[in-house]
Amino acid sequence: MGTRFVTRYMKVKSASTEWFIDFAEAGEFDPWYAEPTDEDVVKQEVDFLIEHLKVKPNALLLDVPCGKGQHARALASRGYKVTGIDISARYLDEAKARCLKDESGAMVQFIQGDMRSLPRNCLYDGGYCLGDSFGYFGFDESEAFLEAISAVLKPDSRLIIDSASVAEVLIPNLKKFELKRSGERTIEIFRQYHAQSSCVESTYRLDGGREGDYKKSLQWVFSTGELTRMLGQKGFNVEAAYKSLDGEDFEFGATRLIIVARKV
Repeated sequence: MGTRFVTRYMKVKSASTEWFIDFAEAGEFDPWYAEPTDEDVVKQEVDFLIEHLKVKPNALLLDVPCGKGQHARALASRGYKVTGIDISARYLDEAKARCLKDESGAMVQFIQGDMRSLPRNCLYDGGYCLGDSFGYFGFDESEAFLEAISAVLKPDSRLIIDSASVAEVLIPNLKKFELKRSGERTIEIFRQYHAQSSCVESTYRLDGGREGDYKKSLQWVFSTGELTRMLGQKGFNVEAAYKSLDGEDFEFGATRLIIVARKV
């Protein structure tokens, strides 16, 4: 039944290249993709960021896209000044509200904007792109993001990209069908890899809904070598590639890539 559903769906509507805006503003997928990460995991990720960005308190950091600002707020609580940029007004409203609750607002500012065209009114001591956000765009727009972030990072600063969608991760681990639960709610995910465009097209159906109750996403797939070359062309030298927050070297079949690059 799942295969027939995807076939019918693909004849009805193709995914928008700006699918992530619809996902964020609708809020339907928050229980699976936008709710706060476990606090222990956030602490580990923030520890990793501080160590590998090689920054000290009061350093100015860029979080893009920042989502609901969980990492930005955690860094602010440790004395870092963070600018979070995201295209979703709803995510930013929630991020600002949470800052008021935990009193981190004095060290964080949130700006609505597109990661492909960042404001150039400030230079940062380090930046990071978490949450598997790299790959939301095709080759040209992904290069635009790297060029934009390179322009706002100081020389000798570092950029960290965390991705589960590089080829060495995604291809050996690709699940064509997945069922996820959150309380009484379910989400069915049907994935199709388009080899000619190196893109994964995912179809999501909520709570076993009828044929109209679905959305689609696109995730472009780059090899680690391609990403390394793209970074080099935009003024970065890759210093390390890890498969975990424990600093294990990246390898084929890992579940994530964490790449650390220095701005030349």
